[in-house]
Amino acid sequence: MPEGKGRKTESNGDFYHGEWKNGLEEGKGTYWETKGTLYYGDWLEGKRHGKGVETTEYNKVKYDGEFIENEKTGHGSLIYSDGHYIGNFVRGEFNGKGEYAFKDANGEHYKKYQGDFERNKMTGLGKMTNADETYYEGQFYDGTFEG
Repeated sequence: MPEGKGRKTESNGDFYHGEWKNGLEEGKGTYWETKGTLYYGDWLEGKRHGKGVETTEYNKVKYDGEFIENEKTGHGSLIYSDGHYIGNFVRGEFNGKGEYAFKDANGEHYKKYQGDFERNKMTGLGKMTNADETYYEGQFYDGTFEG
């Protein structure tokens, strides 16, 4: 049973390097997957749990925040090539208060939404600001402005 610090390599080339307790990843550690995902941060009983950073698609997408039992849950930031989300997550989805910046339908200008989210959708009270500084403020439902 691994105890202390060490490295484990899977048959497919994925590996974990870090701290162990009772044969499980626990403490600080790094897990690298050959398909391009890298996680470094806190582990508890073999699961990503606590503060951590996960990059996917060979650093094209980066999450920096809290994990509970392998799920992005709590406060965090998700940064990708054409936008970002900063706020609350529940099981990997935008949920609660947050800020979401993204390119418009033409892919030319950024829009920014600040407000409530439910299951990755702008739902509740929020403000959508366009690149030209015009904005809509009020209720959103299922990603659409209501009003």
